Formats: sequence, structure tokens, C-alpha cells
Amino acid sequence: MRAVLQEDRIELTDSYLYKNLIKEIPGRRWHPDRKVWTVPATLESIEMLKPVAKLEGDIKEFYKEQQQLRRKTEGERLSTKVESLAPMPIKAIPFQHQIKGYNIALQIMGVMI
Repeated sequence: MRAVLQEDRIELTDSYLYKNLIKEIPGRRWHPDRKVWTVPATLESIEMLKPVAKLEGDIKEFYKEQQQLRRKTEGERLSTKVESLAPMPIKAIPFQHQIKGYNIALQIMGVMI
């Protein structure tokens, strides 16, 4: 099976032997006109496909970037005391969970690293 990154989805060709595995991936789609499966380009999808698919270079890069982002945001999510990475655009004093969410959003969007 061959996997190629196409925008925000992974296109799987020569995948007949693995169709049951593919059907376990949330968000999968069968395209009968092209006879290919597509799955969302997420860490979970890639981790399920790694043992059976030949992953192209773009997918490997995307996987590494997503792993790094997950590590950053996981650290923020698990922290007990947090401070805002940038001034929050609100007048009220935010709760800790709001600051965490704001910081995670800034990291995901690449505003603050």
C-alpha cells in the first residue's frame, strides 16, 4: 500500500488487502471513480498506517511536525500554574483553563512558539 499526502488528507492506493484496517480509521472515504481511499491527515491515522503503508517523505515530515506540536500543547495542558503567552483580548480576569486554552491556540496557530 502506498500513502501520499494530499492537502489535509492521505490518499491510499493499492490498499485492498488493508481495507478492514482502513475502515477502522475515523473520517475515511472511498472514492470509487479513482479507486482510492482517503483518510484525514492526523497523528492517529498515520500511526495506524505506519506498520502497513509505504509513507512518502511529505507524510514523514508532517508526522514529525505534528508530534512536536502535540508535545508542546500536551505540556501546556498538563501544567498546573500557567501564565498567558501573550496579552489576552479580554477585560475580565481569565480562569486557569481559559489561559491554557488560549496558550494552546497560540501554539497551534504558530503565533507563539
